[in-house]
Amino acid sequence: FDQKQTTDYPSGFSKCYEIDITTAEDALAANELCYLRYKVEAQDLRPFYNNDGTGKNFTLSFWVKAKQTGTYQVSIHKEDNTTRFISATYTVSSAETWEKKTINITGDTGNSGVNADAGQGFDISWKLAAGTDYTSGTPQTSWGSFSNAVFAAGHAVNVADNAANYFRITGVQLELGDT
Repeated sequence: FDQKQTTDYPSGFSKCYEIDITTAEDALAANELCYLRYKVEAQDLRPFYNNDGTGKNFTLSFWVKAKQTGTYQVSIHKEDNTTRFISATYTVSSAETWEKKTINITGDTGNSGVNADAGQGFDISWKLAAGTDYTSGTPQTSWGSFSNAVFAAGHAVNVADNAANYFRITGVQLELGDT
């Protein structure tokens, strides 16, 4: 893999982040995994939780462009206080075309909240390739516990299977509410 900033971007942006495949891996072993992760500081997530520690609904949106069409998975792994996990799938419908994806996330009904500090609040992880150790579970579309089997559940694309493949992302936005 090469990772780089490129100037291929949708209107309104000036750059994107690219994962470029340099050596094909077309036969993933069960324990192989590749994903892009963004760590969000806990203090930046305080508005996403009520005073009692329960979560509010929020929306994750981003622009994606990939060589491969298919079903991809994105997840949120909260490690602050009590570990919690939720995932969603999205479809890249057109190869080599910028597409905006909007994913609504229901607030966590647990009451552990996040700390008001610079520690890790949660990870947002976009899966690119995953072996069966990470895809053998059922997609976790409501907040629950974490296990390796659900980390990439529902992900059905191996971005690494051809050296001509790439995955580009820009305009990542996390907002309270449904838009």
